[in-house]
Amino acid sequence: MFCDIRFIAKKREWVVSVIVPMVFRYGIYGFLLTLLFVPYQTKLSGYAIPSLFLALCLCAVLVGFVLNRPSVTDFFYSSEGKLWTGFLFFFVLSAVVINHSKAVYLQAYFVSLVTYLVFRLSGTIINPDKLLKWIPSYLILNGLFSYAQIWGGPAWYPAAYIVNGGLSDFRMPYGLQDIPTTAGLFSAVLLVGVMAKFSLENNKKVGVVALLAMFMGGGSVLLAASRASLLAVAVGVLIVTAFVILKKGRPVNLILMVGAITGGLVISYVACIDSNAYRPIRYKIVEPLLKMRLSDGSFQQRLLTLKMVADEFGPASPVSQASPASPVSQASQTRSVLMLLFGIGIGNAESHYGEYLSSGKPEWADKIGQQTISVHNSFVEFLFEAGAIVFGFFSFITAYVLYRAIRSRREELIPYIIMFVSLCAWMLFQDYLRNRPFWLLLGILAAFAAKQRPKSILAR
Repeated sequence: MFCDIRFIAKKREWVVSVIVPMVFRYGIYGFLLTLLFVPYQTKLSGYAIPSLFLALCLCAVLVGFVLNRPSVTDFFYSSEGKLWTGFLFFFVLSAVVINHSKAVYLQAYFVSLVTYLVFRLSGTIINPDKLLKWIPSYLILNGLFSYAQIWGGPAWYPAAYIVNGGLSDFRMPYGLQDIPTTAGLFSAVLLVGVMAKFSLENNKKVGVVALLAMFMGGGSVLLAASRASLLAVAVGVLIVTAFVILKKGRPVNLILMVGAITGGLVISYVACIDSNAYRPIRYKIVEPLLKMRLSDGSFQQRLLTLKMVADEFGPASPVSQASPASPVSQASQTRSVLMLLFGIGIGNAESHYGEYLSSGKPEWADKIGQQTISVHNSFVEFLFEAGAIVFGFFSFITAYVLYRAIRSRREELIPYIIMFVSLCAWMLFQDYLRNRPFWLLLGILAAFAAKQRPKSILAR
């Protein structure tokens, strides 16, 4: 009987010390790989494959918490963990208790927050330098598919065979992705990371593979017809240039890679002139640049949504301009205060635009002709939907992680910091905070900047 107990105890210790950390490690690897190549819902599972790997990692985290392992519990009891507790409390209060939020958007935020937690607790599993070495492979492969899709038609869209429901629009090259938004985002941000890595390392010359990745990445960004992605690349180039000047990196590498990016932009533009892919590029990028015209419908939408947020948070609504002592005005003021503090509910910004129009059409409403509209700014959308309290916690946590990452003075962190800033620039013109890339990079920065990085999720 005693021997049986000892045998069971050894088996339990073997599972805890070997199997669970291994599941966590390969769960992270699987998540990173599938997030790049198949980030969408597939026909086979009906779920996004990265989320399945994330669920494995979360199980390992829960085991570590139940067993009271310092590698997990120290985070929850730290200053950062307490900030996250406050954030989650007010987020649930705003999204579930006070407001009625849309379930699909709440699910997206839940997955994103779990993504942060998993990568924050990743310890030494992720090697920041080695991780960047694999990125050129993605940029090259994605670029090859993007160029093939210009003339090859639906047969060259991998997502058409895999994504749940298939693809209905084959006018624009997506590369390995299923929509141009993520195609432009991944190409732009990853391109910036590779450029920063080779520009800031004095002892390394940029190779043919890296230059080819820059060329393909630049072409993919333009083919996605995303002005936000071009802005992210421009911000990344400016920051890397400043670092090269201040830290004495390799200017030759930077010049070669910027030249490769420019070549990719030019070649992709020339290659798509006689194809269907040229029309969105001309409308979204070429004509506004040549004519210096910012009055297209997309730009008007952005200004209109900013005006909507300002009006709803302020005293500009028709109801609030009644007599200050009237019950109607007092109720309106109470509503404005609650909306400012707790928002309108997660996922409600687009549909709220229809209610906003019913109170009196703004001058641009007839030109846009829509009853729902995207905010096109991740941070304004989150402020509008979650409220000032939750947004305050979110802003402080983001600034705190970024400050610790910068203060750590770790050379291998610099490319990730630049990638994160470029991503934030991109998000100023896209609704993407509820998706995983932002929280993934934030979690990696937090893990790298931590004073102690355990080798295992269940380290004692």
